[in-house]
Amino acid sequence: MSMKLNVATHNAHKLREIGEILPGYDIVADDPDVEETAPDFAGNALIKVRAIAARHPGEWSMADDSGLEVRALGGAPGVRSARYAGEPSNTPANNALLLKNLEGVDDRAACFTCTIALVDPEGREHVVTGHCPGRIAHAPSGTAGFGYDPLFIPDGYEMSFADLGEEAKNKISHRGRALTQVKELLTSLGELTLEDVHALLRAGNRVLLMTRHAERPHIDHEDPSFGAALPLTADGEEMSRAFGRMIRPFADVVQFASSPLRRTMMTAECIAEGMGVAHPDISPEDALGNGTFYFVDQHAVWEEFRDGSFFQKCFDYFEKGTYRGFADLHAASDALEEWCLAHFTAPFAIFTTHDLYIAAYLAARTVISRFTLENWPRFLDSAAIIIAPDGTRRYALVRAGLSDRVSGV
Repeated sequence: MSMKLNVATHNAHKLREIGEILPGYDIVADDPDVEETAPDFAGNALIKVRAIAARHPGEWSMADDSGLEVRALGGAPGVRSARYAGEPSNTPANNALLLKNLEGVDDRAACFTCTIALVDPEGREHVVTGHCPGRIAHAPSGTAGFGYDPLFIPDGYEMSFADLGEEAKNKISHRGRALTQVKELLTSLGELTLEDVHALLRAGNRVLLMTRHAERPHIDHEDPSFGAALPLTADGEEMSRAFGRMIRPFADVVQFASSPLRRTMMTAECIAEGMGVAHPDISPEDALGNGTFYFVDQHAVWEEFRDGSFFQKCFDYFEKGTYRGFADLHAASDALEEWCLAHFTAPFAIFTTHDLYIAAYLAARTVISRFTLENWPRFLDSAAIIIAPDGTRRYALVRAGLSDRVSGV
């Protein structure tokens, strides 16, 4: 049975686009019939989703507000994009006015923005945003799409959205990028405990934990290897054994892999000891360590972190999706997930790795919408990929509850 998703719109083009990006969901249109009075996209999306969520308690509801922001026009049309030329909404008139206002203007930079607000079955609100930068053409081109599509040329292309066609557009569009985050949010289980992992495994799910290593000494900011040779502390070894004892019932179905760094290998070894696994086969995998999919230039990343601003720069990376030395956040997370699943052969797996990669993955999957020091993965916390018997993937942050520290001692 498909999950029902109530969508606050009567726009047939938008509903089709949503359906193409979120196949398998029972998408039900519900006109919110409210005035969009907020000064920004997020505010208007929330106004609309609250209106329909009140009519569908216990279900997922979604609304978006999107528009075109042109740099030379101070961000206009912005929230007035649909009615740029006045009431009622008139696409040809909007496009004509945009071209008129840009006559003789060399700076054609623009960005499509889509903010989506959701209310989950528990009544909690979530907001995600997708951007697509580009420029405004001097004349319309193409017949596909709608709105300003014939005038908007996305960065990296020489043709308009209307020339690209729906399939290509959905991969790069502002709404496509926002809906990708929605898809991940819909499959997120939020925060779980190791007891929840027990229940998931007993229900026939396969569970892969990307687990942060246990407590280690402080890393020298001048070490370009990110402390590759650092061992665990004595407390780190004992908390790893405690972690293993907490999941001991699954010792006969567990699989191990680890970053090659010393502290992660020790963590896996101590977890196995706690589980009672006598001779664990722990595969050292560079993809879980400094050869991570998240780095395109390890030296550049080290240079960024040398000043001690590790957490703030991680937060900036998660928010922007790009940062010096890093790969695109979502592309890297997709690559990590596919790599993990290609190596995941047992009902249960523990891949010991590092907090940056765990947090980056959880941010990309919108399990955690915004990281802070308060919710950062502690030692032995995990990012979980849960695979249901029908193959559906879900995601969660699993709290081990064995440490309250975010960094070494």
